Amino acid sequence: MEKSYKLINSGSDIQIAYPLNMSDDLIAALEAARKNRSFVTITSGNMETGESWGDLYDSKGRIGLSRGNQYLFPLLVSFKRDDYDEDLEEEIDKSYDFLSELPTQDIAKYLNKHHLDVDEVLDCGGSIIGSIVAVQTGLARTKVAYKHPTFKGKDFSKENIKIDTETFTTECKTTSDKNDEVKIRKKTEKKFVLFIGGKVYSRHDSSEDLYSFLKANKQINLLN
Repeated sequence: MEKSYKLINSGSDIQIAYPLNMSDDLIAALEAARKNRSFVTITSGNMETGESWGDLYDSKGRIGLSRGNQYLFPLLVSFKRDDYDEDLEEEIDKSYDFLSELPTQDIAKYLNKHHLDVDEVLDCGGSIIGSIVAVQTGLARTKVAYKHPTFKGKDFSKENIKIDTETFTTECKTTSDKNDEVKIRKKTEKKFVLFIGGKVYSRHDSSEDLYSFLKANKQINLLN
């Protein structure tokens, strides 16, 4: 069983188990971030080729450890998500998952504006980490702690992106209380669209949301 993992001393009787295919440099970067309680931005991707997948969700937070009797497994403790009580029909805890789509500098501004500490917006649990091709640490200022030797980020160059708008019209049915008359009302919405390589990559309610999303994508692909 021990041959399936790279085992790291945790300071207790139970060792930390990292995937066997993780490089020693990557493990060292994750361990340093864990011990220093650094905020991290993780770029997931193909660990053989170094090609980034560009996923924003579950990419930011702190490195924690799972509980276990045999091994401790490294986790990414990311932002709190919606927790809804169906019996009470109300939201139990505020969600901060929207911060995943922001660059770290904007996350730092949000926390400062609302007088929040990082721990207040992070979840209690986390997800097992793996398939990592880059690690950055810090919030207002970031630095690259690890980069795959053949790292290749998604192409967010000016030549490969295009920003446009789309208009959507939807029909909404309304009923009058007086005579139960059903009326159809048309609602028009404007969306700001990001194209990558000629294909739709994302749609946003405002240009501000789009540019924050674009900046976060550039950051996770080491283009900042």
